[in-house]
Amino acid sequence: MKKTFFATLILVILTFIVVVFIEVSNDHAECAITKTLTYGENGEKIVSKAHTCKEKFNL
Repeated sequence: MKKTFFATLILVILTFIVVVFIEVSNDHAECAITKTLTYGENGEKIVSKAHTCKEKFNL
């Protein structure tokens, strides 16, 4: 019983630490948001946003 509790507690703590590390290290320094403006058939404006990153892997 105690071994299972401590194993579960350690797993939860390690998962929390990994998630916090990923959130903190994800700074998007090499990324940009590009907007393109197009017009539809009725003349309405259509704005498209794209998130582009130069990095191959991004945490």
